[in-house]
Amino acid sequence: MAVKLFTHTDLDGIGCAVVAMRLFDSVDATFCDYNEIDSVVSEFVANGGLADYDDIFITDISVDEHVAKEIEDNYENNVQLIDHHATAEWLNKYGWAYVKSEDSTGKTSGTSMLFEHLSILTDDDESLRAFAETVRCYDTWEWKTRYDDDHPKRLNDLFYLIGRDKFISRFMVDPLPYFSAADEMLLEVNEAAIARYIDSKRDQITVKEIAGLPAGVVFAEQHQSELGHALATERPDLDLIAMINPARSVSFRTAKDDVNLGEIAKSFGGGGHAKAAGAPVDGAKLIDQLFE
Repeated sequence: MAVKLFTHTDLDGIGCAVVAMRLFDSVDATFCDYNEIDSVVSEFVANGGLADYDDIFITDISVDEHVAKEIEDNYENNVQLIDHHATAEWLNKYGWAYVKSEDSTGKTSGTSMLFEHLSILTDDDESLRAFAETVRCYDTWEWKTRYDDDHPKRLNDLFYLIGRDKFISRFMVDPLPYFSAADEMLLEVNEAAIARYIDSKRDQITVKEIAGLPAGVVFAEQHQSELGHALATERPDLDLIAMINPARSVSFRTAKDDVNLGEIAKSFGGGGHAKAAGAPVDGAKLIDQLFE
């Protein structure tokens, strides 16, 4: 069975690839950020790519209204979109889209949703279930807010340390989320580097206004989750932290319960969660606002 997968570039998106490649014989995966998913899917559809695959999945990321309408009009029986971002729940009006930010057990993730969706194929694969749950705990930040267990965070660190291809190859073969002695050494060195990086950025914050809220803006090309969480916690005078990676995107983090970063990011062409979101760096509206 040939499967085409469009998925996000973070751990949750890559987790979807691990699940799919574990369960299907042939998976052709394309990894997309928010600023390219619409053009990539639209081009794929226009070029007749659907004819080459039995199923097409879009996971942990959503398409805009134009692409959704194109799918609805021509390919609704060929495409399945599975996402967990509240900003994409409007897509549920389409029968081929399933978007749910929470279920009866708590917050969801793309990886956990895809695993459950394909559970008929898992044959009680408890290792894959453990992998999906670990990814979910990281992506929803429950490793910190609910369990106080940094194992999911360290899985994310390992993903960035060894790279996407090696990470997928390793966990596709054995999805049990454990760390070898070599992994532990890599992670310890990385944790020390993250601490130094956060220290170096504390004095580089510029206070700006985003969506009418006081925001700390800093250039950061790496360790954005850890940096954003640390700065948002340390600076209660700021409602959000915006971290600019000039080559890719702007990442938002907040420690405030009354701030919805998903909606803010959506207004700049991105999306995400209430406390963690992102937007394309080439969104002129955002850049002009920050540096006018």
